[in-house]
This record gives sequence, structure tokens and C-alpha cells, in this order.
Amino acid sequence: MDEREATEALFDTAIEIAQTPRLRGNLSGLRRRLIDVTNQIKKGGEPDWYNRAEDLRAQLIEILSQHLMRVEDQPEFRGRPDLLAIMYGQVPEHLETWNREWESKIVPKIKALRK
Repeated sequence: MDEREATEALFDTAIEIAQTPRLRGNLSGLRRRLIDVTNQIKKGGEPDWYNRAEDLRAQLIEILSQHLMRVEDQPEFRGRPDLLAIMYGQVPEHLETWNREWESKIVPKIKALRK
């Protein structure tokens, strides 16, 4: 995997997470999916551009996790039951605005970073 392929894989994975409720509702899971991409890079040894890939991974994790954590600020948030519902792809009605922001705010933010 070269640097361009690694960068594309990180962005594609981040966008997939942002567009898939069961992925975006699991903080450790979303981190793990992005870490898996950088682990693939390391399989053949650490190329000189590896640190840039790790920095990008950290930025993407920050963007995704910040929005996930905003769920706690939502009116009527019920904690673990709501998080579990999100992970099972059944976003509660009272979290619909937050849920729509993944597509309206987070995906565009990731795509802007991609340029």
C-alpha cells in the first residue's frame, strides 16, 4: 500500500463510519476500524510517510468521536440504551437531528479534509 492508497483508505473508512449508524455509534469500534488501516500499512514495515498516515487517522478519529460524544448533549438522551439503539441501526426519534448531522456536517467535513 502506498501513501495515496493509505490516505484514500483512511478517508473511505471514515466516510463509511459516518454514513453507517451501527459503526458510528461505537467509539472503540470506529477507532479500531481506522487503526486497522494503519496496521495494514505497517505489515510491510513503516514507510517514511507512516507518521502522516497516523496524523490523518488521529484527525479523522477526532472528528468522528467529537460528533459521537455530542449525542450526550441532546435533549432526552438516555445514555446506554440510546447508544445501543444507534449501534443496532435504530436511531431513536429524539436523536434524529443529531443523526442527520452525520451526513450534513461530518461527511462534508471529512471530504473537505480530503482535498
